[in-house]
Amino acid sequence: FALQRHGALIRDNLAWDEYWRWENDDMIVAVYYSKEHKPLGYVVYYIANEIFHIKEMVYLNIEANYGLWNYITAHFSMITQVVGDNYSGEPMAYLLEDSEITENISPYIMARIIDAETFLREYPYQVQPEDFRIHFRVTDEMAPWNGGDFLVSWKGGETRCERVENNQSINVVELDINTLTTMLMGYKRPSYLYEHEKIRTEYYMLTWLERLIPVEKPYFSDYF
Repeated sequence: FALQRHGALIRDNLAWDEYWRWENDDMIVAVYYSKEHKPLGYVVYYIANEIFHIKEMVYLNIEANYGLWNYITAHFSMITQVVGDNYSGEPMAYLLEDSEITENISPYIMARIIDAETFLREYPYQVQPEDFRIHFRVTDEMAPWNGGDFLVSWKGGETRCERVENNQSINVVELDINTLTTMLMGYKRPSYLYEHEKIRTEYYMLTWLERLIPVEKPYFSDYF
């Protein structure tokens, strides 16, 4: 599941121990299995005061997603509400028969790139155009050593990123480290950031940024 969701934590044994450490004794885990008896998803929940509290729902495909929701629906005779957390942008209301739900957006995990050069080099770009180069001009007021001018290119299926002098004038994208993190982690799309003057570049570069950056929302359900 973590490999299918952008930004999710791959839990080791210690992370799983911490996950369960402070939970109440009424917590229940329901697992969805395929016809071949392969686990495809689970929901961690408890019921209190006629409320179905979802701590976490994980599924590997749409079959498991529907199966888990059918399981929750089977409890409707004994509950009045279903409460849980999800990542922003998930069109949950659209998928429900009764779309009249209450949604609240609350800040949770914050991200920050602390090694821009390596991050730009290791990033999973959607396309790798060998005849194209993009120049990121990044500023970082809190960590000036993390900012700079980075030239990103591709060759033989490999992404290259190198620091260059601040004299580039073609395919330049100017932004601060916060905006770079927001864009590459998928929280906001390049066009949105450009519209709100968070990115300074030529308009044609937006097409390239939209092609390069995966259309995925970050998902992080763990806490520390």
